[in-house]
Amino acid sequence: MQKSFRSIKKIVTLFLILAVICAAIPFSASAASSPSVGMIFNSTYSLTGNKLTMTVSVNNPNFNINSAMFVLKYNSSYFSTGPDSVSFLGTAQKSAVYFKTGYIGADWYYGGNSTGLAKSSTPTQSVKIVFTLNSGKSFSSFSPAACFSICNDTYYLDTLNGYGEDGGILLCQGANWYNINSGTASAGFRFTQVNEAQVVRLAGASRVDTSLEIASRGWGTSGANTVIISNGYNFADALAGGPLAAALDAPIILTANKAALESSVLTKLTALGTRKVIILGGTAAVNQDIENQLRSKGYTVERIYGPSRFDTAVAIANKLYAIKGSYSSNVFIAYSHNYPDALAVSPIAAITGTPILFVNAKGTFDSATANYLRTSGTSSATILGGVMAIAADAETNLKNTIGVRNVNRLYGTSRYDTALKICTTYESVYTSSDIAFATGTSFPDALAGGAFAPKMGIPIILTNPNSASQDAINYITAKNPSTVYVFGGTGAVSDATVDAYLGK
Repeated sequence: MQKSFRSIKKIVTLFLILAVICAAIPFSASAASSPSVGMIFNSTYSLTGNKLTMTVSVNNPNFNINSAMFVLKYNSSYFSTGPDSVSFLGTAQKSAVYFKTGYIGADWYYGGNSTGLAKSSTPTQSVKIVFTLNSGKSFSSFSPAACFSICNDTYYLDTLNGYGEDGGILLCQGANWYNINSGTASAGFRFTQVNEAQVVRLAGASRVDTSLEIASRGWGTSGANTVIISNGYNFADALAGGPLAAALDAPIILTANKAALESSVLTKLTALGTRKVIILGGTAAVNQDIENQLRSKGYTVERIYGPSRFDTAVAIANKLYAIKGSYSSNVFIAYSHNYPDALAVSPIAAITGTPILFVNAKGTFDSATANYLRTSGTSSATILGGVMAIAADAETNLKNTIGVRNVNRLYGTSRYDTALKICTTYESVYTSSDIAFATGTSFPDALAGGAFAPKMGIPIILTNPNSASQDAINYITAKNPSTVYVFGGTGAVSDATVDAYLGK
């Protein structure tokens, strides 16, 4: 949809604080000097064309809830037909939706269990409402204060055969009702404008072509004196290459490792003004014919490799040392025979100049990696992934055998959760609020993106191709990106998944 309005730059925040009258339990009341619970209903909104999208969430820092309800009055001169749609997001389940000219309400619950939505200072998005602006009205004059207010009519829901005496906001947990109008809790309804993010999909007909699109976006204007080439069908050698790419300001371009380099890759090298090519991996990864071909065309070629993926990662770390002139005091340790954790940490490792090294599933370090850690004087290491990926012996071996003083482990319940925890743990490293998506079910797109993301100062969020994580939705909403990059085509990350992350 072509935008007719660019979201207002100034963030508008409206607090409508409800009056506290008295404390209450269901159907009875007693006096109270102050409310016992403080709540905020958060509504982020975005403006696109003639559409207003509101996503309402609840911030419950004081107690658990298993259901919540709100009723808003809306200005019918702006939205005479009422909302186009109301949808429930994440773990929230629909209990009821209330419509009446000039009113919109939603009632939802969290699975009906005793825990429900645990108390948290992080809002959980729950209900999305879409309105269409009346003909002749402009969003240039839009303000939440002019369009919405809390409905405080205690008996309003009786007219819809709803819950009597609920009023505008109600929160429940088990037998406890926290009724705003009766004074058990204080609450506000807060609106925050969210800029409409520009989605830039970097994709080609193949994984090689996608890497070329990423290179064009990142280096098409400035050029790239050095380019890194890696096997696009085997992740082992290039997985540790992100920090090296950042140190050289070089894109990572993939090859299918045939008898000759793809013509499209050669064309791109010319367009970027490339003079030097670094090949990651031995001749089994990128064959000698390709190296010979590059030399014959006048390129300086350097191959960085070792007899195993462990040795190649160490060779990359040593090259990083040669460029920087000093060792990093930190390292990231990833499982040697899978890719998600190393891909997720690649932008952080690249921005901070931290090597990525490998360990086997038993937590046993090969001699090359152990020697590097001792020689470099590494003082701290972060193991990526839980003990199902890398055994607990890894910590013991790092501390007691190799002599790394500070060892910690960063992991989640899944590859996606681990990737998000990596992003949030190192949030201060990023220099931009923008983000990038890549599928977590395959490696090539994120591998090439692992050079682009640190150049832009942004994280890579690994995602299921066809579903969005609620925790990641919360993270992205808080970042409020202006540009969202998607590595790969719709088969890698669907448009619907991207829309779900962006609250569309």
